Amino acid sequence: MSENIGRPVPDSDAVRVAELGYEQELKREFGFFHAFAISFADTSLIVAFYGVFALSLGAAGPTFFWGLLVVLVFQLLVALILGEVASIWPLAGGIYQWTRQQTGAKAGWFAAWAYWWTMVFAMSTCAYAAASFILPGLGVTDASKGVYIGLAVVIALIGLAINSIAQSILKVFVSLLLVAELSTTLLLAIVLFFFYRVHGFSTLLHSFNTGPGGFHWLWIGWLGAVAFMGWTFLGFDAAGSIAEEVHDPARNVPRAMVGVMISIGIITVFVTMASILAIPDIRAAMTGNIADPVIQTVTFHLGSAWEKPVLILIAMGFIGSMVALHTAGSRSLYSFGRDRMIPGAHYFTKLTQNRKLPVASLAFTSFVAILVLLINIGAEKVFSTLLTIAVAGFFISYGFPIISQMILQRRGRHVPGPFTLGAWSKPVTLIASVWIVLELINVWWPRYPDLPWYQNWGVLLVTVILTVVGFIAYAFAPRHEMTVGGQAQPPVVTLPDDAMSE
Repeated sequence: MSENIGRPVPDSDAVRVAELGYEQELKREFGFFHAFAISFADTSLIVAFYGVFALSLGAAGPTFFWGLLVVLVFQLLVALILGEVASIWPLAGGIYQWTRQQTGAKAGWFAAWAYWWTMVFAMSTCAYAAASFILPGLGVTDASKGVYIGLAVVIALIGLAINSIAQSILKVFVSLLLVAELSTTLLLAIVLFFFYRVHGFSTLLHSFNTGPGGFHWLWIGWLGAVAFMGWTFLGFDAAGSIAEEVHDPARNVPRAMVGVMISIGIITVFVTMASILAIPDIRAAMTGNIADPVIQTVTFHLGSAWEKPVLILIAMGFIGSMVALHTAGSRSLYSFGRDRMIPGAHYFTKLTQNRKLPVASLAFTSFVAILVLLINIGAEKVFSTLLTIAVAGFFISYGFPIISQMILQRRGRHVPGPFTLGAWSKPVTLIASVWIVLELINVWWPRYPDLPWYQNWGVLLVTVILTVVGFIAYAFAPRHEMTVGGQAQPPVVTLPDDAMSE
């Protein structure tokens, strides 16, 4: 025993990273709370609710509430399976590394491609949404689309600054955002529900003639609402993307991911119900003539003085989500470059000297998100188009590790980590896989016959284009498909020593 006195205690997290073929380069500065806060900011209580409320109400009327429950249940299953996978392979890059370790580098390459582009489109969506709430919140009501997009670009640059200076700034930002979202959104919902409810609970069973021929349930409008609500519970995986910056990630990352899904799910269901039942004129809100049914409801009951503060609060929720998306996307690109899987890999692995932040990956991700915004200056329905593209991207990205998990289970090669569903893992993985396929079909389905064909089919079109470009990019990618940390070797599938015992 005396021989060990004075010797440094090995960092078990760094040891695990080394077992998987990498060096610990990123700083571990996040505990469970901050991992939870980053996933919470990415999913965002405000974005989960305000981002889809008006779109879903217009598509299916109050019955969209039940679609919200459907999405919550199935997305919770997705979160549980991704939590299992994150527990086994706690590496930076999340979706990319999970897929790579499960089924090999080729599948991992395409998972990284899908996930990074999803982060880019989701960042653009949140930046544009934030701008659309900030300007009215400041009293500007007649701005052009160019002004909205210009402000969105500025917001994206602010997000770059928050992510690029120090982890402490990011931690403070997401922590304050978590407290602000929980307190204000819940308080507002409680006030509306208990003091300003104008409709009975039976209203939730009415679609107000959104379905053809009087058949209002499980019809096109309702499925359209479910497609929009796919956005509601996405982004909880962000904690997995920063796993190498989290202490005890094999346990803390899955707990953060699942915890975010449960907490945001329960609160969003209550806030949505309270808001529907407090709308003064549901039919008018469904027509689209009311720009924002939620704001109209708040001002109708509480007075116009509440309008601007609520608009600014909503904008902050979208900015927080954009910052967390940026964090996740940059770590994916960093991890991708670390394996020398893309041209300019050395550039994307550059870290700041003191804080060890992947500043080059952060800058490039922001640059492409800004390009996406600028391309959309002349487009109609910018928010809903970007939104559905991002939703499709998330489901495609989640599909890679979940279907890979199912393949490992069928081959008898799945060995659980510290966080496991045990005997429930196989059936939950199967159900989650089916859900992802069905929701992808639903999201791709065209729903805007009044728009040009290329925009009506825009989500599927962008998916096809990025897939084709992805195959081309893969053909020209550096031939390091079977490398880890730059060293040629088979895909790593080792597990922690305590995995077998648990």
